[in-house]
Amino acid sequence: MRKIKINRLAILLTFLAVFGISGPVVWGQEPTQFNAESEKALEESISLPAIHENTKIYNGKSAVGTTVYYQISDREETRTAVPVNETGKFAIDFGTINFTIGETIRFYILDESTDWTTELEQSILPAATGSEVMGMNQTASEEETALQEASSLPALYPYTKEYTGRTVPGSTIRLLIDGVLSESFVKSVSSSGEFQWSFIDETLQIGQTIQFVIVSKGTTSILDQIVSEPTEEWKAASDKIKKETILPDIYSRTTSYTGKTISNALIAVENRQSPEDLILEVRSDEKGNFSADFSSLGKLTENDKILFTITDVKGSYASFEQFVLLEEPAELEKTEPANEPEIVSENEPIIDSSKIEKKADLEVGSSSVIDKPLRAKAATELMSNQIEESTPRTPVKESDGDNEMLESDKLGTVFSSQSSIEEQIEQTDPETDNESVDKGSSIFSSLPLPILVLLGAISMGGFLYKH
Repeated sequence: MRKIKINRLAILLTFLAVFGISGPVVWGQEPTQFNAESEKALEESISLPAIHENTKIYNGKSAVGTTVYYQISDREETRTAVPVNETGKFAIDFGTINFTIGETIRFYILDESTDWTTELEQSILPAATGSEVMGMNQTASEEETALQEASSLPALYPYTKEYTGRTVPGSTIRLLIDGVLSESFVKSVSSSGEFQWSFIDETLQIGQTIQFVIVSKGTTSILDQIVSEPTEEWKAASDKIKKETILPDIYSRTTSYTGKTISNALIAVENRQSPEDLILEVRSDEKGNFSADFSSLGKLTENDKILFTITDVKGSYASFEQFVLLEEPAELEKTEPANEPEIVSENEPIIDSSKIEKKADLEVGSSSVIDKPLRAKAATELMSNQIEESTPRTPVKESDGDNEMLESDKLGTVFSSQSSIEEQIEQTDPETDNESVDKGSSIFSSLPLPILVLLGAISMGGFLYKH
């Protein structure tokens, strides 16, 4: 009985010696050799290009089946997962992140099948031209070609404002214009892949190349679109809008504004100097009239630029710019002069007696002791000549009676003027009473024409006889 127990114990010890010692040697060495080979293969498959201060789209490569995370040092406490496609490629759109030179980004790459992980760092380099999109290949890969074929971009025109395209659902779209990548981006609809881009703040030129940068499922593709010339139909519609649009001036205190354009048009009004970027939209009626409440555009100041964009029902439009002026000054009230000039008959010439006397003095002589009758005679002749020159001449009629009437009218006019000359001369004489002259002239002005003629002749004769 004791012998059997010893034999069993010897067998147990022999078994433990064989399998207990040799086991760790066999199973411990093989995993170590497998992990080293796997790690080398994984590290060789990783490709991480440089990152610059202005980089927005970043394309890298890892091993198939791995998972990639990134974390910006001193900014984020959590890691961000990056999708990796079937070939191991991944693309990161950094969105609105603004990098700082010298900042560090850590990449974590994990192989879940072997629980292997590695950590790599990239320092942010200074901005450089062409580094907005990093990691693109010179020749398009199969994934990039497939993304291009799945995208549809319609024609672009210089008047295009709202642009609709189509690509792979869930893609990110940015624009690359003249080497500058847009800060903003849009996402394509997850069901249809449709996306819309607004060119309201862009001025497109004919022949200009607009590049659409599309990021989808770890793949980045750049599609070029050249701005085409406007169609003839669009040109005609735009010219019609320009021809029929009437936009009054805008002043700093303008609140209610009315204008005229084509019928049933959409009028978008924008104050380009407003920091709020406010846009007012109204529609014109059947006759093209429209009104807008400018108080919704904020406070207007002098030299503010107001942009009108008028669009017809088919999408053709025309743009107009106007600058805000100072408030229109109120019209000055018209005040009547204190001393109104005397109303002179249209048929009676205006006579300046002082000028006539001076001219008479020059013709007769410059001496201050000239005889008064001679002086009066010269003034009378000059006055008669002036009246004849200023009196319009009427054509002579064939009837003798008419001729006689015309001649009598002319004589009446002459004698009446001579009477006025006499009165003016009497007024210039210091020895004559001014009050009597004024009374006499007022009485004579109320008498009929024949009596004035007779009195003028008698007065002239008496005047000449007296002197």
